[in-house]
Amino acid sequence: MLKILIRVLSILTFLFWVAGCADAATQNESFNSFFTQYSTNKTFALSRSVFPLRSFKYKYGVDQQGKEETALIETKELAETLAKQPTLSEYAAKNGLSVAIQPAQDTSLKRIVNVYKQGTDWLIEYHFVKTDSRWYMHEIRDYSL
Repeated sequence: MLKILIRVLSILTFLFWVAGCADAATQNESFNSFFTQYSTNKTFALSRSVFPLRSFKYKYGVDQQGKEETALIETKELAETLAKQPTLSEYAAKNGLSVAIQPAQDTSLKRIVNVYKQGTDWLIEYHFVKTDSRWYMHEIRDYSL
């Protein structure tokens, strides 16, 4: 009976150790390695996006008096919509876009990735947050004209 109890305790200790290692690996998920997978693997990207996904489009124009106007239009994107789109890497390659990860600001829990075309007004920001030790995309901001 004592041998069985020791064996069970050994197995439980091992399982807790393995769970602790897996949790530590998740906590240390670097943004760069996360983003590489996010931008190339659609299934992973969908699993690491917060839905409904907040999407903001800035509209620029001039009113009847010639005064510049800016409007912010918010939509909520569903997973089904994003599933029909190419991966971020495919989209950038198809449209000749550059991808730049902005340096971390006040906290390492938020990151912004710019997708843009040099010499044009094409600029989209992808906002990511770290929640429960994992990175998630939670917002898109399109500043393009």
